[in-house]
Amino acid sequence: MTRRVSVLDAGNSHIKGHRIPLGGGLPDWSAAFVADAVATPGQEDVLRLPTDQVLARPAVLWRLLAEEEPVLVSVIPAFTDLFVRRYPAGMVVGRVVDLPFPHDIRQPETVGPDRWANVAAAVGAGLQDALIVDAGTATTVDLLRAGRFVGGLIAPGLAFAARCLAAHGALLPETAFGPQPADVGRDTTEALQRGAWLAGTGGVEAMLSRLMEKYGPLPVILTGGLGPHLMAPGRHLDSLWTARGAAWWAAQL
Repeated sequence: MTRRVSVLDAGNSHIKGHRIPLGGGLPDWSAAFVADAVATPGQEDVLRLPTDQVLARPAVLWRLLAEEEPVLVSVIPAFTDLFVRRYPAGMVVGRVVDLPFPHDIRQPETVGPDRWANVAAAVGAGLQDALIVDAGTATTVDLLRAGRFVGGLIAPGLAFAARCLAAHGALLPETAFGPQPADVGRDTTEALQRGAWLAGTGGVEAMLSRLMEKYGPLPVILTGGLGPHLMAPGRHLDSLWTARGAAWWAAQL
């Protein structure tokens, strides 16, 4: 019988659950909920769901997690505490003392569990060298070199600057983040949209370019909700990358 783990990936905006076979392959099920809702299991609001899923309430997700070995990747300390209370025998990525790969990190306890899991996924996939880009609320770029986690970069997310400008600029409106032409805007909204797009994506491209100038050509792995905006020939996009890393890590224990 195939061993499976239930991975809970708790980010700043959404919490995603997946039941993943440890031998690889697609999840048996996946669901996504807004973070605040899952923190109060049992509430009755029907939340945003991925296509073809029937997990309509966070309470169902909590129950399904208990059916397999639960593993947590969380950047929200309060949610981590909630998980530990519900599943004291569950695995929390980042709290495991014995790391399944070497690293050069000076203070390992300060590295986000999502970053550890992303590097673990690269190691589990058999990569020796890679740049792993996780594009969400923040953008992280982590370097795997000769099988060793060397370090990384943390930058504001692609859409973060536009949200901050709308929040703090009295005359600047909220705008949607998405692909824009490399041209000036003819009104304020258009100027914001184009500026946010070019600065956000251009900033990540600059980070990748500078790192490859130093370390040489490297495979680029993309994940995170905004990862598709960075897709280019030769890059690998995987929305389950973080969860795969957590599952691989659990299999090493």
